[in-house]
This record gives sequence, C-alpha cells and structure tokens, in this order.
Amino acid sequence: MDLVPEVATALETLEALYYFTQGVRGESAEHLEKIRGIYRYLLPSGYPKLVSDLERDVRLVREHYGAIATDEFYRTLFREAREADGKGVIYISKLRVVRELFSRYDNAIVRWPHIKLHSFVVFEPKVGFQNSMFELDGQLFHDAQFMLYKAREAQGSAKSQRELSPTRHRALHTLLRSIVTALFTFVEGYLNGIAFDCFQTRHDELKLDDHDFLGEWNSKNKQRKFVKFDDKVFGYPRLIAKVKGLPEIDLSAFKPAHRIIKDGKEIRDAITHPSAQYDVDDHTQKKMTLFAGLKLPAPGVVEAPFTVSAIPLLIERIS
Repeated sequence: MDLVPEVATALETLEALYYFTQGVRGESAEHLEKIRGIYRYLLPSGYPKLVSDLERDVRLVREHYGAIATDEFYRTLFREAREADGKGVIYISKLRVVRELFSRYDNAIVRWPHIKLHSFVVFEPKVGFQNSMFELDGQLFHDAQFMLYKAREAQGSAKSQRELSPTRHRALHTLLRSIVTALFTFVEGYLNGIAFDCFQTRHDELKLDDHDFLGEWNSKNKQRKFVKFDDKVFGYPRLIAKVKGLPEIDLSAFKPAHRIIKDGKEIRDAITHPSAQYDVDDHTQKKMTLFAGLKLPAPGVVEAPFTVSAIPLLIERIS
C-alpha cells in the first residue's frame, strides 16, 4: 500500500522511534497497523488530520525518551538497521545513545543509569529494541565462570589429579589453561572499561598525562601508546578515584593485586607465549613447568601464590 508522502514520513518517524525505544512489537506494532488500516478507508480530505495525529504521537514519544536527534536522523538510522536483517543483531553503544539519540533512556531501560558507558544496547534488525545489553567485562567474567564450573565438574570428587583417568586429566588441563587466559582477559577488560568510562565522561578536565594514560595514547606523537598490565592494575583505580573526587585507592599493599601481576601473570604469559626455553642459570624450563603444573584450587583458598580467588578480591577492592 502506497502512502502519500506526508503520511509516509510521519508514520516512518513514529516507527523509527518505537524501534529504538520499545521495539516494533506488541502494542506499538498494533498501533502502527491500526494507523495503516485507518489510512485505507480515508478520503484525501482526512489525510491532514491523520498526519496531525501522527505528529502528536511523535512529539509524545520524543518527549518521553528525551530524543536528541532530528526526525530524519532516526528515520535514516532505522532504515540502516532494517537493512541488517539476516546479518545478526545490531549494537549501539551507550556512549552514542546518550550523546546522539536519547537523554531519558532510563524510560526504556530502568537500570540505564547503572549501566557502564562502554556497554552496547542490543537491537534485533526486524523489531529493534530488545531490553538487552552487552557488557564486555560481564561477558568475559561469564566465560571464566563457565569454564571454572566445567573444570570443577571434570575434577569431580578427586582430591588429586593423579586420581583422574588420562582422558579426564587432559580435559581438566585444557580447561585450566583456558581459565587462566579468560581471567586475565576479564581483568584487563574490566580495567580498560573503567578507564574508557572515566576518559569519556571526564575528558575535558583531565590533565594531558592522565588523558594519555587512560586513553593509551601519545598526544605528542599522535599514536597509540599501550599501558603495561601492571600499571593498569595499580594506576587506573588510583587515577579514576582521584579524578572523581573519591577516597584514594592504593593497591600497593594489597596482596591479591601483587599475586595477579606477579605469579598470575607468569602463568598467563607461559600459556599466551608458550616456550620450552631453558634457563642456563637455574637449569629450569620455567614456562614449561608452569604450563604443565596447573592445578584447580579448592574453593576459598587464597594462600597459594596465585588462585582464581585473587581476581574477585581485586575487583571488590577497586569497586
């Protein structure tokens, strides 16, 4: 059914706003279909009233969600999103939503004020809004959590790996290596996330050195300058707390942080950069030893040089 241009434009605007705030389903989809049904029986003399009603609906939706962009912007974005049908879901960052799209998106997602700035809002190409978020560090934590659960399943009730069959023993070590990698990926993702959020929200008030530190950037040479993992663990929480005017976060005497960057990182590096290199001074193949000697710690054990329990302790202290 072809619509006259004025009706088509107003109806597409309303559908676009529904798409990004409620999803085109349920009551919103029924409302749009009802309007199309009314149009079929209207004489041309009734078109102006229909356009006026549609424009009123658009104003109400815009006001409710604090629409920032022009109607044309939403229509264009809506068309681009619909063209992605069959190619997977669509992600729009919270940063873009708050800067370009809506100022009151908490009317769409109740927990919006508490969602991290580096998160993505998830949209399905056909219907749009899903009331779903993708948080990088949350997903990475789930990865490690899932593999740890599977590792405990593989070990079962065995008190020592020597009690396991060769097949189960190999499966356990496959999981243990993946757990170490996933845990460090999560920690770095978490630290990079809080750095990103602080960088974006406090950008204009940051000193240049702090700006470059959080952004992993060299302003003088205008190029990336990666920050060492150790510096992120100790430096990011301290700087972010200072910038936000919060109590100082000093991890220099916090043992779990040192376990992570020293013993833990040695294990991670042995897995990430495996090598049979022989140390002529102490006559060992340290990376091989670390790689082969992984064990699943008992729940709650923190005495070992590095255990999975050090990670949540660190995050708890930072948060």
